[in-house]
Amino acid sequence: MKNKISLNLNINKDDSSINDFLFCWSVFETRPNKILVHDSYLSEDFLKIINSETIEKNEFSEILPDEECDIVNRKVLAKLSETIYLSYVLIDINQPDAIVSEITFFYKSEKDKENIDVIIKGLVQDCEVDYEESETNKINAIGLSNNGLELERVDTKVDLDSIKLFYNSKTMEDINKTVKKIKKSQTGISILFGERGTGKTSIIHYLASKLDRIVIFVPNNMIEHTINNPDFRKFIKKYNKVMLVLDDCEMSFNEYFVKSNFIVNNLLQLVDGFLSDTIDLSIVVIFNVEDEEEIDHNLRNSNNLIDMVYFDELTENEANELSVHIGEKSKFKNKAKLIDIIKKRKVLNNKKLGF
Repeated sequence: MKNKISLNLNINKDDSSINDFLFCWSVFETRPNKILVHDSYLSEDFLKIINSETIEKNEFSEILPDEECDIVNRKVLAKLSETIYLSYVLIDINQPDAIVSEITFFYKSEKDKENIDVIIKGLVQDCEVDYEESETNKINAIGLSNNGLELERVDTKVDLDSIKLFYNSKTMEDINKTVKKIKKSQTGISILFGERGTGKTSIIHYLASKLDRIVIFVPNNMIEHTINNPDFRKFIKKYNKVMLVLDDCEMSFNEYFVKSNFIVNNLLQLVDGFLSDTIDLSIVVIFNVEDEEEIDHNLRNSNNLIDMVYFDELTENEANELSVHIGEKSKFKNKAKLIDIIKKRKVLNNKKLGF
């Protein structure tokens, strides 16, 4: 039995799951991987196994008013090793048949999974487990629910090791310069623009892998629900170091679209306004336009504009090199857009870029 002492993790009770994730990120010095166990256990059985593995833990009680009597839950974050943490909830602890639910393992690297597998097998032989195996490529999409705004994890297989092959070399050079500028800036706006199909949205996977930020992806149909939502600032303040990605902004922030002025003003308030100092927010806006003059001039002239990156087509040589890389024999005699090369694949393999 390992020695157990109190662990002061400074968890905010209202956002414990978020704080668990951010705490582990800080301890591991990289974005943690997660294993979600979709099952519930009798607390006595669960604790017999988990207590033997726990080195330190932090816990607090959550009281939920009920018609008959208050329900008391206990939320716990336990340290199992230097690279493995476990969060769970003891539900209705005053009842003899209290159960454990919301079980999440946070771990640093692939080698930690073997130790977690042993613990899970000790809990139950046939529990359903959801693995998130990569510490990069962690992007969250924002959406609406009955409870308001919420995030949903987006995980896709992306060929990050060979990503340079998918982009024009000048574009990739500019992206790497932008990454350095974002790292130096506490807040600001980066603009990505170019023809549709040049890989602007897919580059977000690369940015997410290089930046120590929570990435929140906002599709075009959610821009007004977020930027114009008075509660949005309060929502993103729950997260530490956010990179907000707004996709397909050519209508929402168009120089000639009158309604865009109101949305742009709200967006700029997040990085230029009086309250911007309260949010560590980096914003990436994506435009399917070739001419930067079509982008709202207030956005282009923002005091906190970090960079503007034009996404050009691949050169003839670059297009042919990528074609070979994805297993195709197509030959290109001119410049080509990324999407036109990708569409020629006859077999979908693991070398994907979000297409």
